[in-house]
Amino acid sequence: MKRSASSIVLACLLTAVAGASETPISAFDPDPYLGTRWYGVYLFEEKVGYGSLRLSQVEHGGQPSYLSEFRVDYRLNIGGSRQEMSFREEKTYVPGEGLVAFRSLQDSPLGRVVFNGRKIGDEFLVETPTGERTAPAGEETLADALAHLELVRDSPRTGKSVTARLFETTLLTPVTVTHALEAIEERFPGGVPLRVYRVRSEFSPLGVSTVSLIDENLRTIEGSLGIVTIREEEEAAARDLDSPGDLLLSAAVRPDRPLPRPRRVRSLSLKLS
Repeated sequence: MKRSASSIVLACLLTAVAGASETPISAFDPDPYLGTRWYGVYLFEEKVGYGSLRLSQVEHGGQPSYLSEFRVDYRLNIGGSRQEMSFREEKTYVPGEGLVAFRSLQDSPLGRVVFNGRKIGDEFLVETPTGERTAPAGEETLADALAHLELVRDSPRTGKSVTARLFETTLLTPVTVTHALEAIEERFPGGVPLRVYRVRSEFSPLGVSTVSLIDENLRTIEGSLGIVTIREEEEAAARDLDSPGDLLLSAAVRPDRPLPRPRRVRSLSLKLS
């Protein structure tokens, strides 16, 4: 069953992407990443939604485990018609075993789609709206899922990269991602100097590239994928969707001057750049 392109785009931006971390598993400490982060979602600089990422300690099958929860809610006005959609994803990691279970849920005007997967051997057994199916599980672990942050945590030099492997729950397939440190910038929010790392993530099987701005405190303060941008915000500000823009108007291509008597025009040549 296919998912909407918007879900895949937002999942690429908001989920913690998986990677083959160079940090030994025994040295990996997930505690700095515990907690919840909230983000506003912007399309053509118009706010259209909000999302959050949460990492918490749980038990799975009687074993200490970690739960990664991602959610995004977005509201689009399309030609004057309001469309509300949401996406949820949960991933459960057991130390020494990696990703062992997941759940994804998408609500849209077309209805609800729910996938539940549990790892059996080297495959996921997935419950879908049309029945059970299997999918190759890949090798994602929690250390892998936080590899882009671990890259920054190691205080790398520009050009350093790690190769990533992610189980994409919107496509039910493992994908390969490469995270590379493009630049280190100095910013001055409120007059206070802050080092910011620009990390580019290439999702080669999808033909998708994202850019994340991660500060020295390992917080992703902004991410972008083409026309979509996420920005870290306080929860109340992130949830504020009082004035969503119209997608068709935001994406419209407008000529640089008015057309005289446009109803009489029989042919028109435009140059787009």
